[in-house]
Amino acid sequence: MMLKRGGCKCAQRIGELTVNSDQQSANIGINRAADTQHIIGGKVIAGLEWLGVAARTALADRNGKQTHAGRVVGSVIEIGGAAYGLTRQYGSIQNCA
Repeated sequence: MMLKRGGCKCAQRIGELTVNSDQQSANIGINRAADTQHIIGGKVIAGLEWLGVAARTALADRNGKQTHAGRVVGSVIEIGGAAYGLTRQYGSIQNCA
């Protein structure tokens, strides 16, 4: 009778280890997805910041001086990119929680 009882507890422990392993695997997958979202958000911010500077330069006058239109377009691109990138990064934080 002792062997049967010990075998039952051993089976329970193995079952608990399997559940813990599955939970850890799920957490690793969630963290990987959140890290990917965070990286994408950072890349979007950096890319659209560069695009904003490029738009300002492209819309400059012949002397190389920035025009009002170039400043507006460049700023709109940068602000829009920052908003989208930060939204992605905030989403990654929420996915981890």
